[in-house]
Amino acid sequence: MKHQKTGKTYPVSKPIVIGRDKSDLKFLSDEKLSRSHCKVYVDPAFALCVDDLGSTNKTWINEAALESSSTVKLKKGDRLRVGHQEFLVEEVDISAVTPVKVSKGATKQPAEATIQASRQGKTTRITLENSKLKQVVLWGILVVVGTLLVLMFLYPEQATQYIQSLSGR
Repeated sequence: MKHQKTGKTYPVSKPIVIGRDKSDLKFLSDEKLSRSHCKVYVDPAFALCVDDLGSTNKTWINEAALESSSTVKLKKGDRLRVGHQEFLVEEVDISAVTPVKVSKGATKQPAEATIQASRQGKTTRITLENSKLKQVVLWGILVVVGTLLVLMFLYPEQATQYIQSLSGR
C-alpha cells in the first residue's frame, strides 16, 4: 500500500497495525487516529484485508466507513483512509512457490503472495505458512464431499444416475 502524501510504499509482509501508539505504522501527530486504529494483512486465501480495531473515527474504504470491529477485503485501486492518512492499495499478485530452507536441511514449499508497487517497480514478497494453505484446501475438500453426501441422501436416484454416467455405464 502506498501513502498518498509521502509516496512511500509500505509492504504488507506481516500484519500491520496503523495508529498513534502501540502500532507497527505510527502517525503520532494525527489526532484523528486511535492508538491501534486498524490492521492490514493478507488472509489465507491471499486477499489483502483490513480490520477496524474499534477505532473512534472509523476506517474508511473509498469514502465508505467500515463498521466498528469489521473486516473488508481490499482490491487494487481501493483507497484506505484512517485519520488524516490515506493509502492506495497496489496490485496483489500470487507468484510461484519458492523453496524455503527449514531446520536440519529440510525444505518447505510455502505459498507466496506478491504485492507490487506499480510505479516504483519494486516487489515485496509476503510469505504465508504452508500449513495455512493446507487448511484452506482441506476445508474446501470437506465442503465438497459434505455437499455430495447431502445431495446423495436427498436425491438418491439422481445421484446414482449421475455417478453411473461418470463411470461410463
